[in-house]
Amino acid sequence: MECTTAGLICWLTGSYSAITTAPGSQLYKCDLENLAARRILNPTANPLPAEAKELKAEGAWHNDFIKDTAKSWSTELEEVRSKRHFGCFYIVSGEQEKIAKLACVFQ
Repeated sequence: MECTTAGLICWLTGSYSAITTAPGSQLYKCDLENLAARRILNPTANPLPAEAKELKAEGAWHNDFIKDTAKSWSTELEEVRSKRHFGCFYIVSGEQEKIAKLACVFQ
């Protein structure tokens, strides 16, 4: 599978190595992953920079949660194509009923 600007979908579905650095591609940035993590863990203490865009999802954990979320974000992903960098973070919590939270920050 080749991933270019839609590289986020490839990243979210597990094709990490397929993200390219070709012109027009979004590049993964660890600083934005850290911000996405802080936004999930304590959003009020970690404001989003004015130039950044955030996509978030929360729901019952299942094996395809991340893949399904990426598909549901198709319109929003088109809106952030102009952003050069992105970072994502997810967490699953809960003992019996597992809840997943996913955030991606684009800048």
